[in-house]
Amino acid sequence: MANHRLWESFIEDDKDVQGTAWQHMAYALGTRAVLVAGASPYDSRLAEAWRFMDGLWDPESGMWGEPGGSGRLATIRATYHTVGAFEAARERVSESGMSERPLDAGALSIKENSTSVLSLSLDHAHSRIDLTTSTGVLSVQLPERLFELARVLQGAGMGGCAVKGIASSLGVAESSVAKYVQRFNRTVASGGKAAPPRTILACRTAEGSGYRFGLEGAAE
Repeated sequence: MANHRLWESFIEDDKDVQGTAWQHMAYALGTRAVLVAGASPYDSRLAEAWRFMDGLWDPESGMWGEPGGSGRLATIRATYHTVGAFEAARERVSESGMSERPLDAGALSIKENSTSVLSLSLDHAHSRIDLTTSTGVLSVQLPERLFELARVLQGAGMGGCAVKGIASSLGVAESSVAKYVQRFNRTVASGGKAAPPRTILACRTAEGSGYRFGLEGAAE
């Protein structure tokens, strides 16, 4: 639970084994794990994970989707793990005699996830991102590819950069962009107490889905 920011909105996969396409719904598996271990489903540290899963529901297919650069594709895999998380919450409510109420942002305290980015700058000489957040300042060293992602988004401004443009700049497939964003957010989130849960946010651009830095006060 102490590391909730590292899994609450991420997918884990295995790139080291040739011929596999394994993807593990870390946001759902992590939630289920802490609930089975005895956590309350109303713990404020789970607020972002519940909000994230709620946003993946696809009413047309009647299933939950997997987040990705090409959109949120509804799959049995994502649905299985998401339902597992909600069922674990239902069991905890029953076991502890809690009052059952909707698991949504309105029912949860989100103080743990309230850190926002006020300003940021890039140190090109040291491949580092420096941030001022609502809870402090921090400086995070970035791997070369993640620093390039930061450079692309900084150049795009608050309107964001389309997935296609990011993929072209990084030299990767469009479907891989979301994974780079996940790694970036995870790297920054592990930088210290002043770190925001997500530095890069999804957005809409004139060319379709994209990403931008989540500076406080910027248009959604």
